[in-house]
Amino acid sequence: MREIKFRAKIIRDAKLYDVEAIDFLNLKILRNVSGSHEWISFANVKSLMQFTGLMDKNGKEIYAGDLVIVMFTWGNGDDLYGQDHPEIDEYQIVWGNSHGFELNGKPGSPLNGAPIHIGDTIEVVGNIYESRS
Repeated sequence: MREIKFRAKIIRDAKLYDVEAIDFLNLKILRNVSGSHEWISFANVKSLMQFTGLMDKNGKEIYAGDLVIVMFTWGNGDDLYGQDHPEIDEYQIVWGNSHGFELNGKPGSPLNGAPIHIGDTIEVVGNIYESRS
């Protein structure tokens, strides 16, 4: 069973924080900032990003909303030149309708809609709210 955890984008300071608790009765989240706990109203939260339960090739946790680079090879040496075709493409992690967390790239990207359990070929390069690191 995977660990259920979230991080939140807070509106007022435009940063992502780990969420320690969610209070659905009072519509608040609890975040820890330098050892100090603070409850924040849902109204001040731009988005909650759920942990997928997976790590990228560098051991970094993958969350919904993360931008990832996927390295993959297509073909089985069966093209005109007998070669495989290595590809690198960028995708966003989204919750899909059929596989759970899926890859979502530009229209026509070969792995659109693919589940994200594709081994050590994924690297987190940022998220939809912050610049790439």
